[in-house]
Amino acid sequence: MTQPGDLDQTVTVEAWARVPDGHGGAVEQWAEAGTIRAHVEPVASQTAVVADRERNVTGYRLTVRNMALGARLAPDTHRLRWQGTPFAIRHAPAVPRALYRTIEVETETG
Repeated sequence: MTQPGDLDQTVTVEAWARVPDGHGGAVEQWAEAGTIRAHVEPVASQTAVVADRERNVTGYRLTVRNMALGARLAPDTHRLRWQGTPFAIRHAPAVPRALYRTIEVETETG
């Protein structure tokens, strides 16, 4: 069972948002929405060739508190950044009344 002390990593939550472009207009981009504490563990890694380039896809499982920002995470509106690397949210099932929530993410390199 997860304990509060297990959440030993700081993860930045980014949301898709319209932000000022500095010229009177706005652009849509990822913007920081806050930080959460998480337990981060790698779960899978695979290599694929896409458009004649080799890409490495690494999956991680994050455990977060199921409250405030951690409870609102969704694949279509958020992504996470850990140790400077952006992670796409692939699976984030809602778990009403649970203390913790498991989020599956992945990142691509190469």
